Amino acid sequence: MKEGLIDPERFVPMFGMYGLAEAVNLLCEKEGIAARYGKEAAANEVGYRISAQLAEFVANTPVKYGWQKRAMLHAQSGISSDIGTTPGARLPYGDEPDPITHLQTVAPHHAYYYSGISDILMARFCARRNHQT
Repeated sequence: MKEGLIDPERFVPMFGMYGLAEAVNLLCEKEGIAARYGKEAAANEVGYRISAQLAEFVANTPVKYGWQKRAMLHAQSGISSDIGTTPGARLPYGDEPDPITHLQTVAPHHAYYYSGISDILMARFCARRNHQT
């Protein structure tokens, strides 16, 4: 800010979130709920509640520099060095359901992440069913 490279009125800090799948699965396990994120509705609901609470916290926490004095909630896309933690609100790698169920599971989160939420859909399910011979 001091150098004048960034206009404080146009700066938007992001409150990044990652590891939702692991958080949900751990909370379900500790509560004795036999459900996994992306697999059962009970676990997915825990994830939606976490996203709602994070969004409320970020919206109600002022920052010194930021558009309207607020940060924006963002689901981190992940980087190659992430090991053992699923980026953002994604479903764990290798544990994804079919693409339609996947989209139906993650879509409700988008309402809470004004600065974006990324996801990766695995095409192998569709490719196997629609291959050309």
